[in-house]
Amino acid sequence: MVRTTERRRKTKQAGNGEGTVWQEGKSWRWQITLRYSVDGKRITRSGRGTSKKAANLEMSKAIADYDRGLIGQPERITVAEYAERWLRQQDQVTPRTVKRYGEELAYILKYIGHLRVQDVEPMQLKDVMGCLLRTPLQRTGKPMSPRTYAHVRTRLKSLFREAVIDRIIYVNPMEGFKTKKLKRNLSAGQPLDFDEAARLHTIGTALYHAGLLRLWPAVFTAVSIGLRRGEVMGLTWKDVDLEAGILYVRQT
Repeated sequence: MVRTTERRRKTKQAGNGEGTVWQEGKSWRWQITLRYSVDGKRITRSGRGTSKKAANLEMSKAIADYDRGLIGQPERITVAEYAERWLRQQDQVTPRTVKRYGEELAYILKYIGHLRVQDVEPMQLKDVMGCLLRTPLQRTGKPMSPRTYAHVRTRLKSLFREAVIDRIIYVNPMEGFKTKKLKRNLSAGQPLDFDEAARLHTIGTALYHAGLLRLWPAVFTAVSIGLRRGEVMGLTWKDVDLEAGILYVRQT
């Protein structure tokens, strides 16, 4: 009994990826240390063998798997909790981009956010991702666009890739995930020809002077020059040279 206690004391001092074997009753038990949590708690993986030799063999296999990254840390963190941690670590992008990442992940977290990271299966993700395409969005009442769907898939893959690096899991469930090529939504209409643009100018100008179309200058600038909405919204007076007839697009 004294030997068992001494061996257990040695086990508590083991470093990451190290282990020990001791006799417990008529069987032998092995245990390896995966890591230590921030509060000093030891996180381990253990098992039993019918003999000391069998226990050592099983422990050696477990250590080899740990060294190859094939043993994930047995944390009970959920996908939603890990997503929050992952978003806080995105310091290479702007806060606005981080917010967009969170919005994209929110589409999928309502389905799997309550699950432990280790419990998420590839087949389950295929079903959920398919559900995203079939379910109308609450905000628009329309199906998710192919572009948004691709962004959600990318964020989810990055999230689980980080979990692999953190050794919470050893396989990314999104790895090898394939989707059919999605058709893009049709354009709202065709470009205006010269006569249509002239009529639009006449009507828009009249509505603007009547106080019914406050954004007409921005609308006509976009239509006549071919600027994107974000480019028009980024214009300032210093970007316009009225004498030379030049407009500079410097920001969006």
